[in-house]
Amino acid sequence: WSPARAEAAIRRAIRLAPRSGQARLLQAAIASARGRHDEALASAWRAVELEPASLLVRADLAYFYLAAGRWKEAMREAE
Repeated sequence: WSPARAEAAIRRAIRLAPRSGQARLLQAAIASARGRHDEALASAWRAVELEPASLLVRADLAYFYLAAGRWKEAMREAE
């Protein structure tokens, strides 16, 4: 329940596995929950780069656009 600890843990995970799309999605989720939507979207896009064929990554990207209030982009990604 500590956002600061969660962020520290995910930074460590990314250092240990820099090509992990799942780690980038977790980083995006933490940033989004803290209201840092641009950062969340940047992390989510990095996950897309790492796992371009993943439906989960694209679905999460749509959610992060939705959380940021960017409806058109959210619908585009959801489609």
